[in-house]
Amino acid sequence: MQHIPIADEQYQKLSIAAQAAGFADVAAFISSLAEEPTEDPRETLTDQQLAASAAECDASMAEFEDGKGRDAIDALKDMAQKRGYHSGLTA
Repeated sequence: MQHIPIADEQYQKLSIAAQAAGFADVAAFISSLAEEPTEDPRETLTDQQLAASAAECDASMAEFEDGKGRDAIDALKDMAQKRGYHSGLTA
């Protein structure tokens, strides 16, 4: 078994993150991270994926230009409220 030296402050932050994620302790949390896929999720898109993404962006822009959608401030307020935050946003 290996041991990783870590500052107390960093350990406390990891403890909070572990608890928030539902782990019993830091060791279980770190072990779970080691089991996650090592592939970079930011890998480049295939030509097909890129075309699909561009089509989604084009469709969204067309809706925006047609006056469809929601006011950004209202949408952000709703998201903050759903997550229990006070957004402090005003129109």
